[in-house]
Amino acid sequence: MESNSLDDHYLCTDIERMERIALQVPLSKIRRPEWDVKTLREAGLLGIHTDTEIWKTVWSEEERLNYQSTPMFMVTGVKPDHFLNLPVVEGEKTEGFLEIGDGEFTLPATIIRGKNPGKTVLVTAGLHAGEYVGIQTLIELSKKLNPEKVNGQLVLVKVLNRQDFEKRAGSISWEDGKNLNRVFPGKKDGTRMERLAAAITESLIKKADYYIDLHSGDGFEQLHPYVYYVGVVDEKTAEKSLHMARHIGVKYVVRSTTATGGAYNYASSLGIPSILIERGGHSYWTWEEVEQDKRDVRHLVFHLQGKKCHGLKHYRQMLLENVVYEYAPYTGCWYPSKKPGEYFFKGEELGELKDYYGNLLYTSIATENGVVLYQTASLNIIEDGPMIAYAAITETLT
Repeated sequence: MESNSLDDHYLCTDIERMERIALQVPLSKIRRPEWDVKTLREAGLLGIHTDTEIWKTVWSEEERLNYQSTPMFMVTGVKPDHFLNLPVVEGEKTEGFLEIGDGEFTLPATIIRGKNPGKTVLVTAGLHAGEYVGIQTLIELSKKLNPEKVNGQLVLVKVLNRQDFEKRAGSISWEDGKNLNRVFPGKKDGTRMERLAAAITESLIKKADYYIDLHSGDGFEQLHPYVYYVGVVDEKTAEKSLHMARHIGVKYVVRSTTATGGAYNYASSLGIPSILIERGGHSYWTWEEVEQDKRDVRHLVFHLQGKKCHGLKHYRQMLLENVVYEYAPYTGCWYPSKKPGEYFFKGEELGELKDYYGNLLYTSIATENGVVLYQTASLNIIEDGPMIAYAAITETLT
């Protein structure tokens, strides 16, 4: 100290007495900053960071020489905002169960809030409990996406119909026999699926600037990958939704003419640009399908939030309209003549419905030129249940 003409702050100090006093102070026996981090977390703070080298920056040479045996550290934390019941902080990722419908429903979710302002993008899966490609996609994305890559807020809800998922149910709820994606905007005092739809609408959809819903074929369905957007809403919302669909790596874009019933349909009617992606089927999933969904969602989210994304492009696609959803007129056995993605001409046979003795009950005949989107793949078919869906190709999008 003397050689550097610096003051000794401990000159004339009773060091031994000072040490005895220090040993009586509770914090002297606690390891820090570990204790500080734990305490701040228990107090509900997020985004906690420590800097054990800050003393080298803020102390003068004299202070460093005097106090180097007890160096200064810095701990910072942020009092969180909340998305529903989950705490969120800029630049952080939060995982947990979102509580909606006054706590009746708890849904596994990841909220990622970037440091820079931007739009809120809602991405959901598991609206139909047996459609697994989207569910695994969001499980993967919630691990891979970092807040540094997000502008605004990204809300990933992995399983909307969690109770049915945990009972291995399909598109029809085991409790009330309703298809969740046919009852939006729902009813607060309705059946379970109607209450769930109402809760999703109020707590999730209405908080979003953009909405992406991930689906695949049910256990009895096979399909060719495609994407829906709603074309019967206001022009601005329809254009933005079509723009979203153009960034999805599928061959077919289907223009829906329904503005209620489905989650993305109703969201579009509220002025929220929305799409529904279909990929996979048979209540089965593959890593290849998950990777394709991940690519599409990641690229589109970054684009919507104003981030540069390598690999983002408009795909050469075909616009499909005049969708025909044909339902079985009888219960029996179904024998399709075409495969999903296969083209046909007006008047061609699409499949036959027979009874248990092989007698013909009904023949499905194409009412126009088009392509098969999805169809029942199981042998059994139920009266008034889905049989085949196809649409006319009206335009090539480039």
